[in-house]
Amino acid sequence: MDPTTAMRVMRDPDAELDERIDAARDLIAWLHGGGFTPVGEDRIALLDEAGRIARPAIDGSPDEHLEAAYDDRFADDEVWS
Repeated sequence: MDPTTAMRVMRDPDAELDERIDAARDLIAWLHGGGFTPVGEDRIALLDEAGRIARPAIDGSPDEHLEAAYDDRFADDEVWS
């Protein structure tokens, strides 16, 4: 996807979240690969915006799924001392 289209899709609030994330990742790859920054855009601000879209915030602890898996796995095991 070209950078102008990627920018348009990632900023479109009516686009599906998956499409916005894919567009943001394409734009990040383009910019990190040495591609030009679209006219009127700041490269750093654009990377920051695309990064926020590509990695949406997680509700709760980032290790919450690991803690839950640990609890599930070892909940019924006997503890040896």
